[in-house]
Amino acid sequence: MVWVINDFPKEVNSLLKEVNSVLKNGNNNVSVVYWVSEIRRELVIDFYLKRNSIIQCDKNGKIVLVLNSPGGDIDAAYSLCQILRSKCQYFEIVVPMWAKSAATLLCLAADKILMTPMAELGPLDVQVREPGEVNFKGALDEYQAIMHVRQEAFSTFDHAVRLILHGSGMDIRDILAPAGNFVSNLVSPLYNQIDPVKLGRRARQLDIGYQYALRILKKYGEFEDYSCDLVANKIVYGYPSHSFAINFEELKSLHLNVELIEIHELEVLISILTEMTDNYLVGGFSDGDAYSMSNECVISSEGLDLVKKEAAATHEQADTIIDISKEDTGNGVDL
Repeated sequence: MVWVINDFPKEVNSLLKEVNSVLKNGNNNVSVVYWVSEIRRELVIDFYLKRNSIIQCDKNGKIVLVLNSPGGDIDAAYSLCQILRSKCQYFEIVVPMWAKSAATLLCLAADKILMTPMAELGPLDVQVREPGEVNFKGALDEYQAIMHVRQEAFSTFDHAVRLILHGSGMDIRDILAPAGNFVSNLVSPLYNQIDPVKLGRRARQLDIGYQYALRILKKYGEFEDYSCDLVANKIVYGYPSHSFAINFEELKSLHLNVELIEIHELEVLISILTEMTDNYLVGGFSDGDAYSMSNECVISSEGLDLVKKEAAATHEQADTIIDISKEDTGNGVDL
């Protein structure tokens, strides 16, 4: 057996072979695939070109994806989902530590999600950075702030009507106008600071994650349409921050097919993953001694170093992001 795509030290390969053996559990029609990295377009393309060497099961078999990722390009994640699902009948995802943001989108396509007790997924909250800004922030933060102002306006209007009605004894029709003026004077300074173009952009960015999630749940999930909408809405809009941990119990409450696992080999893998800050691990084991250059070959160590350098130059953040300055150029959206 050889490892396709990455070239890692023997001790890492030895461990992965053990994990591979445990997850296959003697079934020859199971293929174990590893994705320990951001989800980036260039990695998905490389994976696609080598898919027939990496994936050993037939289309009636099962793929087990060991996924440990902070997220990345949501368009690339959707493409990776289509690649994997087209190569198998049954699709499982194993999450050792985390599968955040765009990686969470990939999990929604799984027939079953296997999680260690410390594993977590995350909201599909787009990370944005305006031109000239240094730090990234969640699109949901601004969107929820605006929605909160709107909700407070309605709540204040109801409260004002009740107060005036109780204190004055006036007819309800005579109260609506002064109550409306009171609320308008109160919230107008806040609304005047809202950029409608930015609000529309934030809503559109969040809708990308929602639409992808909805399509995946309808195609691969076992939900009624209204349930797909509820789950997609919750995953995108239902959590207070981008870093919020969606754990096993939370996924259970969303009626996703999840299972807790405790495997010694995975615990050893977790200890190694915590030290792999500068490496990525994408690919899988395949039968055979070697690959020729004409047949989906293993990337050389020099080629791997080049990919890492290019990735470091173009992806400054390991977390999931979107650069607003790219939006109108048609580039993919990062989550």
